[in-house]
Amino acid sequence: TENAEITVKFDITDKIVRSKGSINPRGNGKLLLKHGPVVLSRDKRYSDITESVTYHRYPKLIPVKTENELLRFDYNGDIFIDYQSAGGTWDGRSRFITWNMAKRTDIVFCKAEADDKEVIYDQACDLVDKYENKSLNIAKIKEWLRNKIENSFYEYTKILVKKKTAGYFRMAEHDDAYEIDDLYILPEFRGQGIGDHAIAYCLYRSDKPVFLYVFKKNTAATELYKKHGFTVKDSVSDTRMIMQKN
Repeated sequence: TENAEITVKFDITDKIVRSKGSINPRGNGKLLLKHGPVVLSRDKRYSDITESVTYHRYPKLIPVKTENELLRFDYNGDIFIDYQSAGGTWDGRSRFITWNMAKRTDIVFCKAEADDKEVIYDQACDLVDKYENKSLNIAKIKEWLRNKIENSFYEYTKILVKKKTAGYFRMAEHDDAYEIDDLYILPEFRGQGIGDHAIAYCLYRSDKPVFLYVFKKNTAATELYKKHGFTVKDSVSDTRMIMQKN
C-alpha cells in the first residue's frame, strides 16, 4: 500500500566462524573472519561456506578509513581487505592474514645503495657499544661487522617512509630457514610502527622458519619480536640469543 513500511535489519557483528564439520572446538583451523555478511579472510580448507555455521568467538574489528571502495578493518594490528583465502595449515604459522592484506602506502622497501653502507655500519656499532660485553675485543667485532656488511650487501633492504630513509634490514636465506639481520629503524622514525611493518613484510615473504640474533638486554627489540610470535630458541653468549618463529 501507499504508506507501507519495510524494515530491514542487518547483522554486522564481527565474528570468527568455524566450519560446521570441524571436530575440535577451535575448528581445526577451518575458520573464517567476518564483518556482518562480508568475509574478510578464511582458511582455504573451509569448505562449507554455504551451510549453517557455529559462531566461535567475537573479535574486535576497527574500521580503517580508506579513499577507495574496499572495505578495510583492523584486527589485532593486521589489516584485512574484502575476501581472500588465508593460510592452509593449523600450526604456528596459521594466521588470519589475507593475501590481499592492506599495506601502508607511505612505506616502501627497496634495495640499499652503496652510500647506505656506512649508515648501517654505524647503527650496528651503536648496538655493540651499548650491549656487548666490554671485556671482548670490540674493535675486532666492529671489523667483522664491516666485512659482513660489505660481503652481503646485496641482501640489504632500505626502508623508505614518504621517500625518506627510515631504516634497513637484511633477509638472508639458509637451507632450512630465513634470517632477519641488521633490522634498524633510524631514531627519528622509531615509535611509528615501521619495525612492525618490516617484520610483517619479512614473515610474509618466508615459507620457512625465521630466526634472528638479538642482544638480551635490548628489551625494545625482544618485545617487538615476541609481539610477532618469536620465542627464544638458544643463548649463544652472555649477551646475545637466538629468537625464532616457526
